[in-house]
Amino acid sequence: MSLAWHAIHDNLLHSSRTLTFQRHFDLIRRTGVGLAALGDPAALLDALHRQTASPDSKNDWLEALVRAAQGDKAEADTALTLLLLALWPGLDAIRRRSLRRRIGVPADITSEILARATEALRCLDLRRVNWIAATVLKNIERDMIRDTRSEAQRQRATSST
Repeated sequence: MSLAWHAIHDNLLHSSRTLTFQRHFDLIRRTGVGLAALGDPAALLDALHRQTASPDSKNDWLEALVRAAQGDKAEADTALTLLLLALWPGLDAIRRRSLRRRIGVPADITSEILARATEALRCLDLRRVNWIAATVLKNIERDMIRDTRSEAQRQRATSST
């Protein structure tokens, strides 16, 4: 399953290097707060993953991407791809902890994390969230743990009757 996880990451990276992706990024960049100074997707991801940018700037960039991802324009998928790549280190950590803790079926953990991340980012209420990355990542892991516990309790209740 690790191979599939890394293949997904490689696929996201590959798609971020296409001309269409760059054009959509340019559209997002023109409307997103603070994104104008970042020339391409690689520069944005580099700035998000390094310690040099302020947390407020990083959050502003993520907010601009979330707004674009929630739109119905062609650049929505580009923004979602950038958000997944931006959050990848955290998503990877959730995946490793989930496998170690046996949260859910190992074969389904990868798809569950990506589905939950996509849903969380597309439906995130920016009026209620202060720190986008922390909120999304913590909610994904918390909900996975909660659902696994609920399923285990349901199965115990069913097997005892």
